[in-house]
Amino acid sequence: MISIIICTYNQEKYIAQAIESVLTQKCDESFEVLLGDDCSTDNTGVMVDEYQRRYPDVIRVIRPTKNGGASQNMVRLINAARGEYLSICDGDDYWLRDDVLQRQVDIFRSSPNVGMICAKAKCYIQELGKYIGTLGYAGAEDLMTMLRDNRDVAAPTIAFRKELMLQCVKESDWYIAQNFFYDSIMAYWFAYNSKIKFIDEELAAYR
Repeated sequence: MISIIICTYNQEKYIAQAIESVLTQKCDESFEVLLGDDCSTDNTGVMVDEYQRRYPDVIRVIRPTKNGGASQNMVRLINAARGEYLSICDGDDYWLRDDVLQRQVDIFRSSPNVGMICAKAKCYIQELGKYIGTLGYAGAEDLMTMLRDNRDVAAPTIAFRKELMLQCVKESDWYIAQNFFYDSIMAYWFAYNSKIKFIDEELAAYR
């Protein structure tokens, strides 16, 4: 199984698009969708609960008793995931294709040394209502290149092997406590401890 992790907080305008983009995935592996609502104060919570009601066999809503921040939200979903692989799409982003999961699974199957996958994402500028530029680059496959260029991975395109991600979480206590455990920290850890595979295509939109 693959676990798709969607962290969200007060994203009532965007969360439906994120969820719909992952529900349309065509993949030969079963998948679950974990919606981590960090105690939203708008209608996000109502919306994710409705999706869980409509898709009870696929969607699980996970929320804490009080807001804990993005890093705690992410770690909570990682620990709750049942999948062998984890795929990320934040609540204000969305996938552009229906084969994102299949592409990720195929790489993990064919390349046992690959612990993380990333790709390009089109940048959607909400205030302008259009795409401008892209995120993601091949340098993510090499730790020193990534550090030298000071460039980041595209968050809504990343996927991991869960067994390695659990180790990454164990070794990232300080970053989690500082609410700074996210895509760049994960990428540095995976580039050092395993291999990263970059897909030179735009698979998602980063809002």
